[in-house]
Amino acid sequence: PMEVPGILDRLARNEDVKMAIDVDDAQKVYYSHFSPKTFWENSGNPDMAAKEVVKRPNFLPIVSSVLLAQAMLKRASGEGPTRGIQGFVIEFPTAGGHNAPPRGFRYDAVAKSHTLSLNDKG
Repeated sequence: PMEVPGILDRLARNEDVKMAIDVDDAQKVYYSHFSPKTFWENSGNPDMAAKEVVKRPNFLPIVSSVLLAQAMLKRASGEGPTRGIQGFVIEFPTAGGHNAPPRGFRYDAVAKSHTLSLNDKG
């Protein structure tokens, strides 16, 4: 999501964050809220709550096209010239996508077993 780089920027400054949650057929936008200061105070590690800045992790989104990478660089919510994106992981079509079923394994309902069928590319 385009919100992640900005969320990472704010978390690194120990600021509260929120992220939109998609809900089918909802008439309003729902959010997930997180307060790092409250988390650290309640975790038994209050020293972390007092820190003003912590190390921000790199953000390397997985993309499958140049168009998507360009859109992220243009619309992501992060700071700086690359909008909080430190690089990209390029996913080729053979990866199958994030929500694709596992490749090569098929369930045979009649035999009640799995069969393996892979080609030279997997």
